[in-house]
Amino acid sequence: MYLNKIVCAALCVSLLLVGCRRNADVEYGDDAKKGKAASVDACSWFTKQNAEAMLSGKITQTSSPVKGSILGDCIYVSEQGASASVTARPAAEYAKTVESYKEGAEEVPDVGRPAVWSPKVGLLVQLNDVYMAQVLVSHEGLNKELSVQMAKIVVENAS
Repeated sequence: MYLNKIVCAALCVSLLLVGCRRNADVEYGDDAKKGKAASVDACSWFTKQNAEAMLSGKITQTSSPVKGSILGDCIYVSEQGASASVTARPAAEYAKTVESYKEGAEEVPDVGRPAVWSPKVGLLVQLNDVYMAQVLVSHEGLNKELSVQMAKIVVENAS
């Protein structure tokens, strides 16, 4: 039962960030930067092996179909109730998303890419000119330290 609540909470946080886009391929950019964000396997950015090492114990992995501006996600839940999730979105949404969750937010300089921690949605990371990611680790609340560790792995694997 507790495990179901954790999975539900992680999915709800991911859905908070869903945009209004109808197509999995999203054109964006200004005159200087144009790119195309397509659906992506977010589980390749943070693997089940990464999750097992971080969360310990037996891990259940789930992902959702591409929807709106969510271009891919991956959620891991341990039998102890801890969870780790990564959600891919178009990079063009980074600034607007950060602005939407700025209350209590703070920049996190040691991720290797522009990143902002929000106590409401976890860590928002500008991966490159194509993708941003929402990264969060939770066990009895969001865990900033583990989210930063996870984001470093995501940045490395998404390169």
